[in-house]
Amino acid sequence: MGTEEYYCPTCFKSFLTREKADNCIFCNREKSEMETVTIKCCACGKPFNTVQEATNCGLSHQPKVGAKRNPVECRYDLLIPEFLQEMAKLAGIGAKKYGDRNWQQSRLEGDKSPLNHGIDHILRYQKGVPSDVLDGKEGQLVSCAFNCMMEWWYERNMEREIEES
Repeated sequence: MGTEEYYCPTCFKSFLTREKADNCIFCNREKSEMETVTIKCCACGKPFNTVQEATNCGLSHQPKVGAKRNPVECRYDLLIPEFLQEMAKLAGIGAKKYGDRNWQQSRLEGDKSPLNHGIDHILRYQKGVPSDVLDGKEGQLVSCAFNCMMEWWYERNMEREIEES
């Protein structure tokens, strides 16, 4: 029998194991809550240890995976959960200080614009200045990303509000 591949719905990652593992190797979620997939060749049913091994087996067919799904356009499995968690932490700090989604009430402009603040966070990161709200200088990158998200939201939504008025 081939190696079992587990898909973790918490961190959106897959991992392979031959041994008994009780938790996701990435986020520590209990394995009993994950989906199990056995990797098999679709032509002959031969089990493989990894999807890569099945793909590189020299045969002209693709590996057969037990579960089938339509592909999802958005690849959340490629995002880094810890970074998203840091962005959510920053959002919580801002919400506590200014109120939930306060930045969506009106577009911040000039010296308060997200682009201005985003560039400031990049420059502070390059100088090694630690974030004043998150741990270390890496917090500057999280703050920059949050400001980019704000600007993205303004571009997508504020124009519509002007058109609807």
